[in-house]
Amino acid sequence: GFVISGTAPKRVLLRAAGPALARFGLPNAVANPKLEVFDSAGRVILDNDDWVGIESAAAIAQVGAFSLVEGSPDAAILTTLDPGAYTIHVTSKGSDGVALAEIYDASFNPNSDFQRLINISTRGEVASGDGILIGGFVVTGNAPTRVLVRGVGPSLASFGLSGVLADPRLRVYRGSELIAENDEWS
Repeated sequence: GFVISGTAPKRVLLRAAGPALARFGLPNAVANPKLEVFDSAGRVILDNDDWVGIESAAAIAQVGAFSLVEGSPDAAILTTLDPGAYTIHVTSKGSDGVALAEIYDASFNPNSDFQRLINISTRGEVASGDGILIGGFVVTGNAPTRVLVRGVGPSLASFGLSGVLADPRLRVYRGSELIAENDEWS
């Protein structure tokens, strides 16, 4: 999920990569991901299966994302959304596996925009080894930025979710360097 603040629409690039992950040596990638965008009322407002488009390719280059092969079954949506809360769902149109869900600020000049991506969250199954849940983010600019990174488990039960992680452990890396970690928030 993600939230766009402000009063004006924001241009975003949303992606669900599966086949593209193979060139990074990731085994068990989803062969054919489908991407759906939901509004805060739970309605599907956009979807994509098998991305195409020169405009999307240009936006991929603009935001610095790795390229997708033209005609691949990876999914991508370049759109402009009003301020509000949204959720993206990545599903597989074939066998299960690993997929990468991404959201990028695709504004032509993001630093001059008042509206911001102010919250990005992920919900997924967590296991050990290759089953860990990985979320990433990029901080740009020439000065440090204060961020809040949370790993929530037991508190999700208050929202009616079952099977929540009883004792999450959070680690933040810059590349391969561990820069922060937390277990047992206080």
